[in-house]
Amino acid sequence: MSASTPRADNLVAATVWSNGVNRYTGLGDAEIDRMIPPEKWLNALENIQSSRTAVVTADEIDEAVQFRSDFLPAEINKLISIHSASSFFHGMWDINHQNPKYGNNPNKIIDDREQELDEWVPGNSDVAREHFYECPYHIIPINTGDNHWSVIFIVLEKTKVALETYQDPAVDTPSYYTQIVDYSIVDPRVSGGIADPAVDAYAETRGNFIEERLDAVFKFCRIGSTRPETELRRPIWVPRQEDNDNWSSGLRVIDFIWEMLRRIQDFESSGAQNRESLFRPMRPYFDPDYVRLDVAGAIAAMGLQRQDFRARITLAQVDMVIPQAGTDGLRTGDTPRRLWGPLARPQIPRDSAGISGKNKQ
Repeated sequence: MSASTPRADNLVAATVWSNGVNRYTGLGDAEIDRMIPPEKWLNALENIQSSRTAVVTADEIDEAVQFRSDFLPAEINKLISIHSASSFFHGMWDINHQNPKYGNNPNKIIDDREQELDEWVPGNSDVAREHFYECPYHIIPINTGDNHWSVIFIVLEKTKVALETYQDPAVDTPSYYTQIVDYSIVDPRVSGGIADPAVDAYAETRGNFIEERLDAVFKFCRIGSTRPETELRRPIWVPRQEDNDNWSSGLRVIDFIWEMLRRIQDFESSGAQNRESLFRPMRPYFDPDYVRLDVAGAIAAMGLQRQDFRARITLAQVDMVIPQAGTDGLRTGDTPRRLWGPLARPQIPRDSAGISGKNKQ
């Protein structure tokens, strides 16, 4: 081939997203509904790298956790059920949640919450039961409101039961995971696992509410134990989240889940009989910046896998980010954005565009 021989260009399709820099045009819901939504991993990657203090959403948690779980040995992976971070219904774990459907009377918030749960149960209980009955280990990330994440870790064991939902003529006494061995509710705001009412009374109230909701889940899934309830909950120590870094709770939950996956693999692979290793304290140091980068890499890897590795993740330098000002003139906080909408042309400062008094046209 001579140097002058023309060569066909190698063309590839590219997906471009805004990285939180470009502004979105204000289309209505009808126009947005007609658009093809982006893949979940793209939304997750968009948000995780939009800011050092960007609040983590359910998409990032689901994608990052699935990346790690997919690399577990198959015989270990089948023992673990990782519930989606968007499982159950919005506000189920939020003590301050009140669905407008039932009114906004602050004196009836407890009744309204119970009614919402009672209405959700009939259509979802069978699916929830099947989800629990198949695995001994369960990891449930939960949104407790105000962009704060906690996580529930449950260990079950088999028991021989006869449930009408699972009647099988070939099996007289089918065996399912329906007996609680231990469980933990891990709130990054409470390092010891259970709040001290003398230190933080509200944290104790919030923890009790989550435990009540979890108990309701156990009941309608017919999961129980012959041991006293006080012996079932096990604290797992985690480094405490400071009051001013609520944005890090999602990263802490992801880091916790990754560590639990490693612990379960080590425990099941070793053949040990004592589960104490699962509940030992976490590492005392947590670096949110390191974990955010780790999560971004995991999500990007998930995207490459879904594209059958016929893609490349590239970086585009952003020289300047124009802060969005609120009505009071102050910069608004970083908020999660979905890519389900067209982008407006970015507003470029005149100086940045090379436009000045000397070169105006």
